[in-house]
Amino acid sequence: TRFKCDWSSDVCSSDLIAKGLSAELPNGTSADAGLRNSAAAGFFLRDDMYSGVSGEFRYLYRWGAHKVENSTGKARLGAHSHLFHYDLLFHTAPASAPLRPYVAVGAGGRIYQGSGTPPRVQPLSNLVLLRKATETRPMLSLGGGIRWNWGRNKVVQFDLRDYATPAPRKVFAPSATSTVSGWIHDIVPQISVGVKF
Repeated sequence: TRFKCDWSSDVCSSDLIAKGLSAELPNGTSADAGLRNSAAAGFFLRDDMYSGVSGEFRYLYRWGAHKVENSTGKARLGAHSHLFHYDLLFHTAPASAPLRPYVAVGAGGRIYQGSGTPPRVQPLSNLVLLRKATETRPMLSLGGGIRWNWGRNKVVQFDLRDYATPAPRKVFAPSATSTVSGWIHDIVPQISVGVKF
């Protein structure tokens, strides 16, 4: 078994598929809540377990703010998050091929951290209060990509992942009369360069 360690530089966007959380009052007033577009960086370790199947542990640190907005206003709070997950990669080409497309499925966790200073009066707080707090949620990881075996021991990888978590209601706190529902889908295109050892 050969292990590969890749340090990755990643570009991240949460709005390529624009679905975050929905907050609603009994009178029908609503707002969308979720993550602002930002960047991420991290690393992963991969094990080619079988000819067509690999296992991969990945960690990402994601910058960006939490947000809530509707047609009448918007609010932001500085934030970041830690993502960690294990995926199975199913390849469509053998390990000896220079290009190896794959699909990936896995699970892990995400630590949301509201780190900014909340304003004294937050717009739309009757729907969602953006809190300076820490919350861990289970996470699904789905996606795919392609690996390029560059030379004897170098690898370049391009992939797209959907990191999906159920509503974190501690950092996106509903008011006494509102409900917050849905999943946060963070769609993350990634470019990684690494070495095999």
